[in-house]
Amino acid sequence: MMRSIMSEEMRTLEAQMQQRFTSQIHKATTSTPGFDDLARGVRETPLTSRITSTITLKFGNISFPRFDGMSDPHDHLLQYKHVVQSTNIPTDMLDDMMCKLFAQSLKGAALRWFCNLPAESIDSFDELSLEFMRSYSVHI
Repeated sequence: MMRSIMSEEMRTLEAQMQQRFTSQIHKATTSTPGFDDLARGVRETPLTSRITSTITLKFGNISFPRFDGMSDPHDHLLQYKHVVQSTNIPTDMLDDMMCKLFAQSLKGAALRWFCNLPAESIDSFDELSLEFMRSYSVHI
């Protein structure tokens, strides 16, 4: 009898905790300014579906130089290309993988720039490099 009472109390407490947790999640996601924009930005990508559908293989821990928009963009591209090309990524996948990995080499304003490119607007690393240089070559 005592076990059934404790078991019932545990179920009641568990249900109350779940309800509070769900309520807090709802409150956080509906009251956070810009949450919808942030969520949309996570789902959308400037890369075309052809690139995003390329299977991403694991190539170990690649350490990229991080670009924040304040240093030389040409130097960043050279360093980035060198790092990616020094991996064992198959040649036929290299262009797509360079596009997919590029955002990992950005931070701050430069990462926001990448995320704000129009959806499905980049279909090659040449296109991405050109857009990058157009935006950041003024800082040289």
